[in-house]
Amino acid sequence: MYKYGVGLLSIPEADFITFNEYLSNYYHSDQASQERQLLHFMYDHCIFGIDYQS
Repeated sequence: MYKYGVGLLSIPEADFITFNEYLSNYYHSDQASQERQLLHFMYDHCIFGIDYQS
């Protein structure tokens, strides 16, 4: 991800339990809302260094 300027995925230790809860909910559900919640959490807390330049 970092090589291509799209950020770095890192789960901060303080957010690890919450991340695992979202991930578990996603794996055990077929609802798109669980996927959106996981992605929203990851964009807000786990993806760093995004280069928005084209």
